[in-house]
Amino acid sequence: MSEQIRQQVTIAVDLKKYRIRIHRNTLALLGTPKYIQLLVSPSAKMMAIQGVDTRTRFTHRVNLAALKPDNSYEIYSSLFVSQLLALVTNLDAKCTYRLTGEIVSEENAAVFPLSTIQEVESMEAM
Repeated sequence: MSEQIRQQVTIAVDLKKYRIRIHRNTLALLGTPKYIQLLVSPSAKMMAIQGVDTRTRFTHRVNLAALKPDNSYEIYSSLFVSQLLALVTNLDAKCTYRLTGEIVSEENAAVFPLSTIQEVESMEAM
């Protein structure tokens, strides 16, 4: 019987800029995949990031050389942000939110319940 190993991770979603920020540590826990796929489950009220090695029209290439100074990888997706706003209707479209989830190693994914969403202080001055 394999033991399920689950580690807690966070991501940030900037609704104003349609940006999803994934930290290097999360990518490392996903095995530093070549591509990642953003998944949303309206019925389960969850989102996930899954690491994959094959490119499809639904994946985003992970370019570790393009990491931001804070060691995060950014994806811009108006479709993803629109789906999130449709599922969590009380969000302010001008704010950034953090979701807390866990790595599900057997699925090579990070899973984030939408119930964990919390507003983050604005970093406009930076």
